[in-house]
Amino acid sequence: MAFSKFIHENARRLLYYAALMFATMLLSYLIFAIIPILSRPQSNLNYTTEIMQITIFLLFVFGCLSASIMFRELRNRRTRIAYICFPTTKFEKYIIEWFVYVLLFPFIFLLLSELSVKLLVAILHFSVESTKSIENISVTKKLIEFTKGENSVFLFFLTVQSCFMIGSTYWRKFPFIKTFLCIVGISIALFFYALQAKNQDILIAYNYVYVIFTLIAWALSYIIFRRKATLI
Repeated sequence: MAFSKFIHENARRLLYYAALMFATMLLSYLIFAIIPILSRPQSNLNYTTEIMQITIFLLFVFGCLSASIMFRELRNRRTRIAYICFPTTKFEKYIIEWFVYVLLFPFIFLLLSELSVKLLVAILHFSVESTKSIENISVTKKLIEFTKGENSVFLFFLTVQSCFMIGSTYWRKFPFIKTFLCIVGISIALFFYALQAKNQDILIAYNYVYVIFTLIAWALSYIIFRRKATLI
């Protein structure tokens, strides 16, 4: 009941967000991968690296934006009371938004990225030589390759996204910008501390660190959400 109500009330926003992601992917692939192909049609270059770099960058951008729009009903006085008074527990409300904006997001993102590449190849099919290096790209498979090893890109993404979840529950106005500035400030401080300590290893994190930090951040965001989701 609560989940269906959430989807019904936010269907237009979710569809708009998905359309924005798809359009941004398509435009980014065109500008940074396809235009170089068309300008050098006879070159035998593989653009898998460029496409994957764009994909990972957009994954972080839209993933963090997705986390930043969670619990937006609590930031508006008109929707706040209706959201809090809806007959479901705070935990259920939190899980629903976490499921849509965190757990479901990567699957939707990968689906849209695959569709973007396929559509791009279909549009540019007139240049067979140019599209040879693109049409065999599976964004999902390539991204899975980045999740292997001691420093998983996907786990690092979840860690960064979890920071924006905390920002979304803590700040009412401009949570994305404020969280981004905090992360930049902390990163700069750690960088200069590592330089002074002459120990670059402090900047290296491993998968278990990402997992522990992400779980703590999720728990912390729930605690903040419980405090914010009250009429007092």
